[in-house]
Amino acid sequence: ERRPTMENENKSAGTHQEDRMSVYISEPEHTSGRPTDLHVSAKPKVSEKLGEEDLEGREQRASSANERSKRCSEDGDSKPIETKRVKKFCAGSSQHVKLMSLLPAIRWGEGKSFPKEAAGLISEYHRKWEPIDPSIFRLRCGPNYRINGLKKPSVGSFYDIVALDSFHAPTKKELTDVGNKVDLSGLLDEGEEGWVGGLPRLWIVVMQIPNYAPSLLSSKYDGDGFGVVFYFKLNQTGLDAIEKKEGAARITQKFVSQPLDISDAARTPHLWKNIVRLANETDLNLGYILSGYVKKYNAKPFLSRNCKTYHRGPAHFEVDVDIHRFNYVSRQGMYSFRDWTKDLTLEVAFVIQCQEDDELPEKLLGCARVTGMDARYDGVPLPRAQ
Repeated sequence: ERRPTMENENKSAGTHQEDRMSVYISEPEHTSGRPTDLHVSAKPKVSEKLGEEDLEGREQRASSANERSKRCSEDGDSKPIETKRVKKFCAGSSQHVKLMSLLPAIRWGEGKSFPKEAAGLISEYHRKWEPIDPSIFRLRCGPNYRINGLKKPSVGSFYDIVALDSFHAPTKKELTDVGNKVDLSGLLDEGEEGWVGGLPRLWIVVMQIPNYAPSLLSSKYDGDGFGVVFYFKLNQTGLDAIEKKEGAARITQKFVSQPLDISDAARTPHLWKNIVRLANETDLNLGYILSGYVKKYNAKPFLSRNCKTYHRGPAHFEVDVDIHRFNYVSRQGMYSFRDWTKDLTLEVAFVIQCQEDDELPEKLLGCARVTGMDARYDGVPLPRAQ
């Protein structure tokens, strides 16, 4: 007996529902800064009317854009209309950015906010890198290195460390080609732009470090990770080496002039070498396994074959060392240190391998000491400049 009544009620309710519009805002398909379009589902007549008005609005906007484009063409400027751009991240400011993010939670006497002006001073005082003496590292020297295998302390380096950043990202792609994503102008003095004698003013090295456990059963080579970015600047030793046409300088010039996609096999024997030395091993209680790992590999150059990408810029050359692609043993060894990074003092250096007598002795590109770098907490996101 109630069925007809309910049907009438539903019919009546449906009539009122048709008179009410259901509006939702769609996600923007671009970043032009224009308001998002409204998609409307309503009574057919209302929908048609809105559709006509929306179509007219679109036509008007398209017409205005065409007129602006036409004016640009007439003025001889074929560039598209610029959209709002995000300011680039200043190279070397990750520590400062991290401190600024923590300041709102810090109180300074009588509940007052911590003074922002002090953040720069604190970040400089608390910075986790410093220059070191290149002679700490022993490199190849002649004569006849292939037979004698002689090494001696490096006499200077071509570049000096001037800044360091620590970034965190869900994929290594975001930590690739960093030099073209950040603002490097703060690292250069006036008139220092460009390259000098075939070498860049700035040399950037990005160590892409995975933050996930390696697996023998998985071929995963990308994922959550960190990027420790070293910024080196050409020094007087490098300028003098260019002028004197020293062997190591000539090899470095050849290295940066080759195609960016060239393989290590094609570069042989002039390969990229990394050196990492744990300087405070005696202060740590690493245990038997980790101590054995350190003794075996500490301060020994490694090539990271075919685990690198190269990039160029107006004043820089960049080498990205992809640790995600290292073999299982190497990645497992590094992953074992994840809980120790905040206690480590690491001395890091980079060099291009030399072999013949007219190329030797080798000379460091650059080196630095990194202290207490906790990759899991020190890394900040790298903003995307649009």
